[in-house]
Amino acid sequence: MPGQVRSWMTKALQSAGVEDPVFHAVEVMADQGVRHVVVLNDDGELAGIVSNRDIIRSAMRDPEKRLNLHACSVDKIMTATPLHTIRSDAQLSAAAGVMHREKVSALPVVDSGRLLGLITSDDVLRAVLSEGVPSLARC
Repeated sequence: MPGQVRSWMTKALQSAGVEDPVFHAVEVMADQGVRHVVVLNDDGELAGIVSNRDIIRSAMRDPEKRLNLHACSVDKIMTATPLHTIRSDAQLSAAAGVMHREKVSALPVVDSGRLLGLITSDDVLRAVLSEGVPSLARC
């Protein structure tokens, strides 16, 4: 698998604040075509991550009560810190290993406590495809 995380990570992060309504995260995901939004505290530091799966799980948790996307804040449904993270100089294979082992599809990229980006399973697949995939027709 080619390269380091820094070469494939998303640097233009989509974010929400901990007190933002879940609806804000849903809007960002829809508008930007992403499945993950990093959640920042009031100091601009990483507080968690919210995925489209987190939203679905929260909505399905209690079928008798509907998740109010406008009244519920992001911090109620996000995966909070400490998160599984990866350094920008790590190999993509290391990122893929963490994602597979921990059953997550995105890792915040953090160097010296500073959030630099996000590497997703889509980014890893894009890197693999850039190397070319051997034809399965020979099988």
